[in-house]
Amino acid sequence: MEIRHSEDLQDAVNDAFQVAIEARHEILSVDHLFWAMLQYTELQNMLRDFDVDAYSLSEELSQFLDEAVPTVPDDFAYSESPTLSQGCQEILMIATEHSMSAGNQEITCINLVIAMFRLTDNFSLTLLKNNGVSRFSLLQYHATNHTRAEYEDSDDEQEFDESDFDVNVPNTSRKSRSRSDFDDDDEKSSENFKISDYVTNLNQRAEDGKIDPMIGRSEELDRMIHILCRRRKNNPILVGEAGVGKTAIAEGLALAIVEERVPNALKGQVVLSLEVSSLVAGTKYRGDFEERIKKILKYLKKSPENIVFIDEIHTFIGAGAVNGGALDASSIFKPMLARGELRCIGATTWKEYRTVFLKDQAFARRFQRIEVNEPSHEEAVAILMGLKSAYEEFHKVTYEQEALEEAVALSSRYFHDRFLPDKAIDVIDEAGAEARLKTLSVVKKSLVESTLARMASIPAQDINQDDRKQLRNLESELKNVVFGQDEAVKELSTAIKLARAGLGDPDQPIGAFIFTGPTGVGKTEVSKQLAKSLNLELIRFDMSEYM
Repeated sequence: MEIRHSEDLQDAVNDAFQVAIEARHEILSVDHLFWAMLQYTELQNMLRDFDVDAYSLSEELSQFLDEAVPTVPDDFAYSESPTLSQGCQEILMIATEHSMSAGNQEITCINLVIAMFRLTDNFSLTLLKNNGVSRFSLLQYHATNHTRAEYEDSDDEQEFDESDFDVNVPNTSRKSRSRSDFDDDDEKSSENFKISDYVTNLNQRAEDGKIDPMIGRSEELDRMIHILCRRRKNNPILVGEAGVGKTAIAEGLALAIVEERVPNALKGQVVLSLEVSSLVAGTKYRGDFEERIKKILKYLKKSPENIVFIDEIHTFIGAGAVNGGALDASSIFKPMLARGELRCIGATTWKEYRTVFLKDQAFARRFQRIEVNEPSHEEAVAILMGLKSAYEEFHKVTYEQEALEEAVALSSRYFHDRFLPDKAIDVIDEAGAEARLKTLSVVKKSLVESTLARMASIPAQDINQDDRKQLRNLESELKNVVFGQDEAVKELSTAIKLARAGLGDPDQPIGAFIFTGPTGVGKTEVSKQLAKSLNLELIRFDMSEYM
């Protein structure tokens, strides 16, 4: 028996090839084919019965094809004959087999859409599911005009009841029952969905007094407010090293909204912190993750005043993808970000921003970067002064201003792998805990020094030693313990003094030195004594142990 394609399907296949050629795509995928089928009445009428706008699906799919599908560069030869993807071949084969088994001579666009549900990963399938179209509901719809024999197979026998395909039931009642049954299922699943399981309302936390006040950062906050008030690309991303206060700026926005210290355009807005880990947790089966994202997006779209904050936003890229598939959390969010239907604040470090975030250019270009630099010593002290009352109330102690200034100075001197104000806050927090355990009522400068000495693993008696005195006596101290290497010690001391004088890059190490010479002349001893004189921890690697 000869099987032919419907006119709409023939035209759609030709259009799909033409679209792939114009876009210089090497592969013609299911997404190309589905986009082309959406342009014809056969599929449009079917989607209309499901209250789905075919035009909106077409727009989202077109944007996905433009941004997510790789193209052949202009400087490479292009054959203008895209290869049919394995997915396209599979759905054509499945649709053909079903039509032959049912005795039908024509394959329609609806046949191909139903066959698409046998695939595991494509954007078109996710769009259908996100709009409430399932294989079950499609089969019920198709059964209103076709016999059940076309789709009789072992996989469906357990899903469907004979009465669902009773040809004696009028078409209108069967269609009505199909939609109502689906809506009931959707309502039941929504009953078990709690948005609070995935997002935290920062406005509510601010009202409850659970957010610390934001000190400084007025420039970054103003810039963020300007971006949020844009019509398009109104999504700021805070980029800075760990501990400089990126999350605090987002929380500061929520606090400013609650206290009505924002422009009229942002009054009444709600900042919701989205937990990426909670989105992925518990998604056992393919489609669970997309269903969860769909419900969250539906909730966010329902309330235009919502602003989403995603900390560590680089983890959003790739979240939920299966077997290296292109469909992840960021891909699902892209259409809403592009249309300006969702405002999002992201936060990430420079390393992840360059190595992860910027690799997804389609996602990255939706965001406007705000650089969050480490505060100066004066700004860090002001931040500690602003946070002082919260830590005093928690630890039941009082902080002297000298203690806060010392925490900033010493943490900057001894913790080179961390950043202000985070490292200084850790020092005063631990000093407060120690004071409470020792039943002290005041945190003084001396307690901060002893606390930091313990945290940095250096002698307490050396913690407050004057840098100038230390450097002034460095050469003589080294010569007193290392003999016969006066010239080398002099050059080493001079290099360290120049670096400590502020003539070097503050973000770089003080120096990198290599000591050469025969065994036993004092190379290792110089390193040990230098670390001791500068009150630095010596981490020794003996490479002979690795040979």
